[in-house]
Amino acid sequence: MLDGLSNMLGSASPFSDISPNVRVADLLDDAAGKIDTAFAKDPLIAATLHHTIGDAYLDLGLYTKARPQLASAIELRTRHLSPEHAETLAARLSSAWVLARSERRKECEAVSAGLLVQCERALGPEHGVTLDVLLLRSYNLVLFESPKNAEPTVEESLARHVRVFGDESVRTCRAK
Repeated sequence: MLDGLSNMLGSASPFSDISPNVRVADLLDDAAGKIDTAFAKDPLIAATLHHTIGDAYLDLGLYTKARPQLASAIELRTRHLSPEHAETLAARLSSAWVLARSERRKECEAVSAGLLVQCERALGPEHGVTLDVLLLRSYNLVLFESPKNAEPTVEESLARHVRVFGDESVRTCRAK
C-alpha cells in the first residue's frame, strides 16, 4: 500500500524521470491512472485518492477530468461504507460542485436539493458536509437566480456556519 502511494507521489520530485516542465494536471493524470491498480486491495484509500484528485481537477477547472475521479470515489465509498456515510456524501458534494462550476445550474440544484435532505437526515443539520451543501445551494442561487431569491438560503447558511464554526473561522468567511 505505502509503496503505491510513494510511487504516485514520488513523480512530483524534481529528481524523478519526469520533465521539470511538467504541469500539475500531468502529475494528476499520472497518479489517477495508477490508483486502481496500486490500491486494489485498499478500496477506501483508492476512494480517498480519487476524491482528492477529483477535487484538484475541480480546482484547476478541469471538470471533465474531475467527473470520473469523483464518480469512482462515490462508487467505492457507497460499496464499502454506505450511501449515507459522511465521506460518500462529501464526494457527492464535490461532484455537485463540478455541475455548479460547469454552469449546469438546473442539474446542480436538483442534485444539491436532494443531497441537502440526505445530509440533514444522515449527518444532522450542523455537520460540516451538510453546511457545505447548503453553501453550494447559496452559491448556485446567487449566481444563477437573483440575490433576492437567494437571500433566505444565504442567511440560513451563514447563521449555521457562525453557530458551528464561529464568526472568524475560515469556513464562515467562505460562507460570507
